[in-house]
Amino acid sequence: MQTKTYYLAGPMTGYPELNVPAFKAAKEVLEGTGMRIQLPIDIDNEISYWSWGDYLGEDIKIILNECQGMVLLPGWAKSRGAKLEIAAGLMKSLKDTNFQFMIYIPEEKKALPIVAPSMELAWHQNWSSYVKESKVA
Repeated sequence: MQTKTYYLAGPMTGYPELNVPAFKAAKEVLEGTGMRIQLPIDIDNEISYWSWGDYLGEDIKIILNECQGMVLLPGWAKSRGAKLEIAAGLMKSLKDTNFQFMIYIPEEKKALPIVAPSMELAWHQNWSSYVKESKVA
């Protein structure tokens, strides 16, 4: 059986060290269960002129071309980038019904599955509150 690749999405902006320690800790735990994990911080960051959108575009390419699912870190609902990455995952799940969403529970050191329709609802509800809080058009 081939190992599935999951994209780990979560908040970065506004967190100490861009939340990298949380991403790396989750990756270590999840890879210990046999998953292959792609992180947004794995993209070549030697390119100093890249914008936030450039990185997000690369993240979305990884989700659409390399991943069979996504794992969400706590705080994903307050992350504009994570929500856009999840939107890409939701679009992929329309074509690939085996695309899986999971939520990472750091206290339990495990990821629990979320069915795509529930993920879509959570995304929509949290996007609405994000837009109201941040006054993003």
